[in-house]
Amino acid sequence: MSPVIVHSTYVKNGCWEPKQPQGTWVFELAKSNALYAYWFKKKGDIPKAKKQLTKAIDLFRECAADNWVRRTEKALAEIYLEIKHCFP
Repeated sequence: MSPVIVHSTYVKNGCWEPKQPQGTWVFELAKSNALYAYWFKKKGDIPKAKKQLTKAIDLFRECAADNWVRRTEKALAEIYLEIKHCFP
């Protein structure tokens, strides 16, 4: 499924409705931050991954993308669990 179709599906289903006119670019920026976090995690740079996920959560909250907030918070929690598992 292409990103455009996924994005329009979320808008159509009411999963994301921007609070302000710049909501679209804020939403896209938040998704980019989440993607960078995934990349940093794969590289093993956990501090940068956490920083990107935290930024993404703040931006998703700003444009009222609650499902995306939950999804990103879950990814952040998984990173904390991995760290705790490595350092008991």
